[in-house]
Amino acid sequence: MILPWDDPSRAVRNMSLEGGRPCLDLLNTLRPSVPSDPPRREESEDLLPDYEDLLALAVRTVVLPSDEADALQARASRELDSAAAALEKARDFRNLLRRLLLKLLRNEAPSPRDLASLEALRSKARSLEVLVWEDGRFRLRPRFLAEGFEAPVSAFVRDADELLRSPDLARVRIVRINTPEARFALS
Repeated sequence: MILPWDDPSRAVRNMSLEGGRPCLDLLNTLRPSVPSDPPRREESEDLLPDYEDLLALAVRTVVLPSDEADALQARASRELDSAAAALEKARDFRNLLRRLLLKLLRNEAPSPRDLASLEALRSKARSLEVLVWEDGRFRLRPRFLAEGFEAPVSAFVRDADELLRSPDLARVRIVRINTPEARFALS
């Protein structure tokens, strides 16, 4: 049986959103969020086993409207390969962001390759926004239809871009919340 993206039995629908930012909650979908030293692959659990889980997280963290998730879920059922490729891009971005934040938390410079990868994702995500006048000021709004299956990952990339350029970056910590497992969160 295929579960809809909003089915409450999906692990990502029930996970605690303790990160404080959507991109940090994306990081926390890989458990443990902070790898042991040395990392052991057999101890990890991915709460994003399929594209619909990515949609569920994007809606829960309010980076994607539910009507867009509905449309993407309907398309994903017809275009399985494209949805799977978008999910893989989201996982790759999650790993990239994890490497970047771990370096920053250790007061180490990010690798030039990781910075270049982030810049490519950031540039693409930002290029798919449109400037709108709303509530008496200019705002950037995503063009979800132009982004297609990559709308959820683009939304997480935009959130990470904002976090990495904001004073909130200094508040990112590795914390333990009701479990011995460490997660990323704003302090």
